[in-house]
Amino acid sequence: MKKNFILSIGLFVLAFGFTFNTNAQCPNDNIPFYFWDLTDEGETESTTCIFGGEYASLNVIEGATYEVSTCGTSFDTQVTVYDAFSGAVVGYNDDACGLQSTVSFTAASTGTVNILVDKYNCQDEYSCAELSAVLLSLPGGPQPCDNPQELACGSPLSFVLADGSGSYSPVDGPWGTPGQEAVFSFTPDENGSYAISVTNDDYYVDLFFQAGTCEAEGWTYVDDILSSASNTLDLTGGVTYYFLLDDENTTQSSGSIEVICPSEPTNPCNDLTVMTCGEEYNWSTGAGEGTLNPESGPWGTPGQEVVFAYTPESDGSYLIEMTNVGYYSDLFIGFSCTSTETAIVDFTLNMFDSWGDGWNGNAITILADGVPVLENATITDGSSGSETFSAPEGAVLTATWTTGSFTSEVSFEITNSSGDVVAGGDFGNTVDYTIPDSNGAPQASFTLNMQDSWGDGWNGSSITILADGAPVLTATLDDGSFGSETFSAPEGAVLTATWVAGSFTSEVSFELEDASGAIVAGGDFGNTIDYTIPVVTVVEDDEWFYIDDVFSASNITI
Repeated sequence: MKKNFILSIGLFVLAFGFTFNTNAQCPNDNIPFYFWDLTDEGETESTTCIFGGEYASLNVIEGATYEVSTCGTSFDTQVTVYDAFSGAVVGYNDDACGLQSTVSFTAASTGTVNILVDKYNCQDEYSCAELSAVLLSLPGGPQPCDNPQELACGSPLSFVLADGSGSYSPVDGPWGTPGQEAVFSFTPDENGSYAISVTNDDYYVDLFFQAGTCEAEGWTYVDDILSSASNTLDLTGGVTYYFLLDDENTTQSSGSIEVICPSEPTNPCNDLTVMTCGEEYNWSTGAGEGTLNPESGPWGTPGQEVVFAYTPESDGSYLIEMTNVGYYSDLFIGFSCTSTETAIVDFTLNMFDSWGDGWNGNAITILADGVPVLENATITDGSSGSETFSAPEGAVLTATWTTGSFTSEVSFEITNSSGDVVAGGDFGNTVDYTIPDSNGAPQASFTLNMQDSWGDGWNGSSITILADGAPVLTATLDDGSFGSETFSAPEGAVLTATWVAGSFTSEVSFELEDASGAIVAGGDFGNTIDYTIPVVTVVEDDEWFYIDDVFSASNITI
């Protein structure tokens, strides 16, 4: 028996913390060796021999941007820049050019900074390192915060971090960021959890943010991103946030950044995706809490979900491949997914005029639970016309009339999507039809086989099959000795039949087959049907069975 496999992917962000390399700036305990002063843009000071454990002092100008580097040194270096007066860290880098270091920074005040050179891991080294310092720009030059790009929910923006040194080097992160920068702004409409998704094509870029202002200092570290990552931040509505992408080296990087805004949790079964073998399907969960939190997995899954459905053609082993960007997402399997969304049903209103000159000002309005779904339908000319409308399952269809002339010529019928007449009559006839509610019940398939012993069709006879009193098929045999029609009905429903008599009813017979080919009803014209469809899909409540927690990719056979 085929079973409908439902796969659920739930993103969760609360169960684990991010883990990073904890190596950071070296302690401020080196000894002085060089004293430098740069006053003009492009001016450089350098040495080919400074030992690990020594530092060079550099006089700086408020608002000017500098770059210091040990590129070309033979040993693995670390560079830490300290404010000589306050002792605050100004910048740090470990590996920007191979195993050597580069730090770019904008001076927060006029004064002196100490450029400490150490061997990795914050050790002394009694062989020569190369050290240079260059004044890249004086105050007043363009800065990354001058023109931030404005982000909007669900609209990714691209960035290119060009070759060369940048202006900022935030000290909050575990790694130095000597490369170029890009700054983006975003103002949320409301409080909530927002996902910041970043892609990157070359080595690491670091993500930082500030709230309310955009300055060279004061950035809060979020993540270092090699290829892609998604991080969730709690933001306050109405506050402008600034996001800084800063390169960990001085070669070009490019990628994209996107803000995924929180959305109200909805039942993911209302919008499931039906899969076929061999096809790939993209998925993305919104930020914020979801509606499902299966207990079968080892971890909590408070985040939002997406659901896919697959019905295998035969028994066997099936490979489920999944990729994921940004923290862990858990994969579950289930055999039901109950939708809370009301299904919409389509209908056709057929209008007739016996004289053939239209309805002469007469009109009909169809209502579903008292709400108009088709207003003032009429025929302006001719003998027939039709209009379509839709209404939700479970609603009661009624009608009101507008009176014109020659009402005795007016008639109508309403048919469902299968062509079955569910209401009709002459002008003024009431409509009182309750649209069947499937409630998401599993469907069973049937075939109606129609035979005529003379071989000239049913000569106007027809049969209507009903499930719990609601028509699911109206059929006839136009010509020949045999014909068939298929239909579906909910498991547990009772199938019955009504007949319309034509000519030569003694020639008419039928059989009703289920999906396995078994005959469940049949006989000659007028024979009744009283068949209860077995319930073979047992669904008490949706139950999800844990498969895997997926960080980046997973291949699971089930």
